[in-house]
Amino acid sequence: MESQPSNIMPSIRTFIAIPCPIEVQERLAKFGEEITEVNPKARLISPFNYHITLAYIGETDTTRVNEIKDLLSFKWEAESFWEINRLGAFSTHKIVYAAGPFSPAIEALGEKVRRLLRQNGFSFDDKPLRPHISLARKASVAPEISFEPIYMSIEKPELFQSGIKINNKLTYIKL
Repeated sequence: MESQPSNIMPSIRTFIAIPCPIEVQERLAKFGEEITEVNPKARLISPFNYHITLAYIGETDTTRVNEIKDLLSFKWEAESFWEINRLGAFSTHKIVYAAGPFSPAIEALGEKVRRLLRQNGFSFDDKPLRPHISLARKASVAPEISFEPIYMSIEKPELFQSGIKINNKLTYIKL
């Protein structure tokens, strides 16, 4: 078996996201049955993985993880809420998600995180921010259901590691 050269640093896949509070996780998880009714092959995402991605960084040198965490140490007061009021689908990516109207707080937080990453030499996926919470994979149709709006507090963003499987399920780990 060949070993890696010593000058190659190990990396992990990372992203920065607003974590989803437990009460919101519980409410959103209830849509699972409706999602699988219209998408029989759908793979529901664990409620513990629900989040709003602000910046997908991707492969990150493990020696720089603490540097990113330090960037996120800014003061953030969760004074605003995001109204989640609809389900949708990214049919090309086969993702069913929950979303709501434009949120100035999420937009400002996303811009701040991305600016800090850029200023400190981190690359990330610079696609426009489209706040949503992914609920299912391998699903291209959102169920047509109405529900009382769910209000999610806009919490301080966290750094997560993706690509981890626990009990054969994709799991995001807060770093």
